[in-house]
Amino acid sequence: MSMWATARQTNIILADIFDMLAIINENLMALGRRKTKKPAKYPRPWKEDQNKETRHFGKDPLPIAELDKWFERKRMKT
Repeated sequence: MSMWATARQTNIILADIFDMLAIINENLMALGRRKTKKPAKYPRPWKEDQNKETRHFGKDPLPIAELDKWFERKRMKT
């Protein structure tokens, strides 16, 4: 099977073409203006870091004593 035969590779190429056409379109529309805004990239669902939100649980690390208590409670339930 050729590398070009996969659906993922085709989607990657199409997303790149979409991005380039958006940039060309923005450049043509910006001929009479001074400032332009960069067009947004086409969303790439195959890239994990784009799809995941940064999740934060609390602001400080959990103290060891609380962590030990939590482990003990988990052990007691099982």
